[in-house]
Amino acid sequence: IENMLKFVNKKSVWISIYYLLLLLLLVSRPEGAAAPNMVVRIAYMMLLIVPGFFIKNTWLPSVMICFITIAQYGFSYSYLPSGIEYYTYPLLLGLFVYKSKELRFKLPKAYYILIILFFFVELIASGSIGATFWGALVALLIANYIENNKDAEDKLSWAFIVASFTLSLLYILFRDKFLVDYSYSSGLERADWIDPNYFSMAIGMGAIVALSRIYGKDVMLIYKVFLASTVAMSFFSIVLLASRGGLLSFSIASLTIILFSKGNRFVKLLVAVSIVAFTIFLFNSHYFDLVIYRIENDAGGGSGRLDIWISKLQAWGTSGIFVTLFGCGLTKGASISGTMIGFHNDFIAMLVEYGIVGFCVFISLWLFPIWNIIKYKRNVVRVTAFMLFITVECCTL
Repeated sequence: IENMLKFVNKKSVWISIYYLLLLLLLVSRPEGAAAPNMVVRIAYMMLLIVPGFFIKNTWLPSVMICFITIAQYGFSYSYLPSGIEYYTYPLLLGLFVYKSKELRFKLPKAYYILIILFFFVELIASGSIGATFWGALVALLIANYIENNKDAEDKLSWAFIVASFTLSLLYILFRDKFLVDYSYSSGLERADWIDPNYFSMAIGMGAIVALSRIYGKDVMLIYKVFLASTVAMSFFSIVLLASRGGLLSFSIASLTIILFSKGNRFVKLLVAVSIVAFTIFLFNSHYFDLVIYRIENDAGGGSGRLDIWISKLQAWGTSGIFVTLFGCGLTKGASISGTMIGFHNDFIAMLVEYGIVGFCVFISLWLFPIWNIIKYKRNVVRVTAFMLFITVECCTL
C-alpha cells in the first residue's frame, strides 16, 4: 500500500494517462481505413515526442519504442509516419531543449562506426541513404534521451511489455479477419497481415521482459497479474503465428529465466507449472497443429533457408574485393543471388550487405552485453536470456 501511494502521488500518473489516450487513438483505426493524411501523422508524432523533451526521466525513448513497435506491427494504417527518417528531425531539435543532470546512457563506439559504414555503403551501392542508416540514426538519437539509472531501466522494460501486451491482444481479437489457407491439403490457416516471424519477435521480446520481472520482490500483485497476462497472451500468439524460430527463441529464453532467476522458490515453481499446464492445454486444444504441420512437412534446411544462405554467400564471395570488404548494401543484398529474397539470418545478412568490416563491427556489438555481464556481474540471467532470444531470432528469421 505504501508503494502504491508513493506511485499515485507522482506526476507520472498524469503522464501515463496522456500517453494511454494516445495509445488508444493509435489502435482505434479500423482495418481497411485509408491512410491518414501526412499532416495528421506529423501532428500525432509531435504529440508523442515533444512532451518528452520536458518530462525527462526517460519517458521519451520509452514511449517511442512502445508506439513505433505497435505502429509497425499493427494491422491497420497508423497515425505515425511509416518512414523512420521522419523521427530524426524532432529528435535532433529536442537535443537543444532536453536538459538533464542525470548521466546519459552511452552506446559503444563500435555503434558509431557502424552508422558511418551504413551511410557510405548505401550511398555508394545504391546512390541513396537506406533505411538501415535512418533506423540506426534514430536509435542513436533515442539513446541520448535515456538516463543511466534504475528508473530508466524500469520505464524501458515497461515499453516492451506494453507493446507486447497490445500487439498480442490485437492479434488474438482480430486474427480471424486475416486468416488465409496455409496449405490447401492441410486445411490449416494462418493470419497474414504481416510477416509472422518478425511479428513473433516483436511480441516475444516484451514477453521475455515481463517474465523476467515477475520474480521481482518490489513488484505489486496487480502488476504481476498484468505481467503474467502479457506472457500468456504473447505465448498464445506466437503459437498461433506458427513461427518456429519465434517459438524456439521464446522457449529458450523463458527456460533460462525460469531455471536460473533468483527469487521465491514457490513463485518460480508456480510460474513453471502454470506455463507447462498452459502449454498442455494449447496442445490438447489443437493450437499447435500448424506448428507441428510445418515441422513435419519441412523438406530439410529450414524451409529452404540453407539454400538461401549458400547462394547468398557464393554470390557475395564472387562480387569483388569492395563487396567482400564493405558489402553491397541493403537493397542489392536482397537480390545479390539473382532472386529478390530475404536472408533469414542477420549474421549472414550483415556479412553480405556490409562486408567483413561491417560483420566484425556487428559481432563486437553483439558481444558488448556479454562482456558487460562478465565484467560487472549484474543482471546475468536477464541479459543472458535476452541474448539467447536475440541470437536465435537473428539465426532463424
